[in-house]
Amino acid sequence: MSFRPLGKRILVRRKEQMMETQGGIIIPDAYRDRATEGEVLAIGDEVTKVGIDEEVLFAKYAGTTIENQSDADLLVISEGDILGVIE
Repeated sequence: MSFRPLGKRILVRRKEQMMETQGGIIIPDAYRDRATEGEVLAIGDEVTKVGIDEEVLFAKYAGTTIENQSDADLLVISEGDILGVIE
């Protein structure tokens, strides 16, 4: 699939969450929080604050999930929902 965000939108791949605590307890999907970190895959032509391949932190309930057979953790968010770049 090829996707190019428009305007101030950003395509992000969510980072995988830990499914197990340090003590070895497995956390069920229903009790896990949504990941708020991800890698920028593509940016719209008006985006100025982040670049492709950067790791970002974004708002918990931001964006729209893109259903994709190969990668279900793709999210389109607006530039305003980016809280910062992880260095």
